[in-house]
Amino acid sequence: MRDALLWYEGCETVAGANADKGVKISGVTAVDGKIGKALLFERPYANRVANPDVASLDGWIAVGAPQLCKDGGRFSPGCVRITEADYLRQVVTDLRAQQQDWYCLSVYAKSDAAGTKLELRVDREIAKEFPLTTEYARLVLPFQARHENSTVTVRVVGPGAAVVDAVQLEEQRSFPSTFCPSPRRPTQRIDVAVSERTLNVTEGSIAFWMLPPWIREEGTSQALFFWGDIDNPGVEHLAMAAYPHGMTTEHDWYNRILLSRTRARRHDGFNAKSFDLCNWEPGAWHHVVATWTVASGEALSQIAVYFDGRLTQTKEGPWGEVKAPKSFIFGYWWGSYADAVLDEICVFRRALSAEEVEWLAKLQAPLAPAAAR
Repeated sequence: MRDALLWYEGCETVAGANADKGVKISGVTAVDGKIGKALLFERPYANRVANPDVASLDGWIAVGAPQLCKDGGRFSPGCVRITEADYLRQVVTDLRAQQQDWYCLSVYAKSDAAGTKLELRVDREIAKEFPLTTEYARLVLPFQARHENSTVTVRVVGPGAAVVDAVQLEEQRSFPSTFCPSPRRPTQRIDVAVSERTLNVTEGSIAFWMLPPWIREEGTSQALFFWGDIDNPGVEHLAMAAYPHGMTTEHDWYNRILLSRTRARRHDGFNAKSFDLCNWEPGAWHHVVATWTVASGEALSQIAVYFDGRLTQTKEGPWGEVKAPKSFIFGYWWGSYADAVLDEICVFRRALSAEEVEWLAKLQAPLAPAAAR
């Protein structure tokens, strides 16, 4: 296996370890990983709420007299103290009610008074109460839009007061990303300069550990990696993406991870897919491997996907013309973003065997060249 390793990214720093090979990491956040540190990839659009860090009451409707605080905030100094009579509202517009799109409302809150509860409400129909503690906790209310314009309310229920900060409203998902005070966060991805040092198009493997927050949640497609033409991403590509959709089990691609190869026409290709992802528990790490072997001419080529060391599916199909792609990217494809933590990224010049994949999934140490076999 060591002689087949083209490059290895242990994800220990946001700078990466392969700049000399043209591997550029942009905008990601370093977090705790499967082994050491890892990289968090999130989509760039983040927050529909105006003035979400509550540095002032601009953009908010103050009911009663909520009290601004100059310090004590979760991420920045400012925050706001609210009660049952003194609380905050905000009108959010242009929600996709006709499509019944999912949205995720979240807030950080705490209270010094035992038994205090915070209510998150969207209009009259959607509400949830949360018990508070003396430490900041993130409270999350997913909902489907029922009106194009809605009123979001953050309020204490019963006696006591609460300190509130970092309000976030995200679209097309039922789970929160990290707090972002601006409407857009920087693009988060890895761009790989395509060369013989970074990718073998005719045969190879990509392996990584993944911690996905979208298991059993609703969301858009989550792109893990892609190579092809970023200006024409629907054709002549190899891509891996997940399609979360709640607890759906009987569907061809909802709650599946697909490895797709498309030729010169968008619908001319073949896929290898995972099992039902509802079998996975939220908050768990998983090892992912994709392999490909390209046959010459119109002979059938092969792609395969492995999860946690086990082969899930192999598919054969015509590959088409073999040529170097213009782009090779982790964390982004066709307007879709990984929304996941990735660690221990490995790219090999040949397709790994089932035994090698199993060994790699069991490895509990960084894959330095000396550790590969």
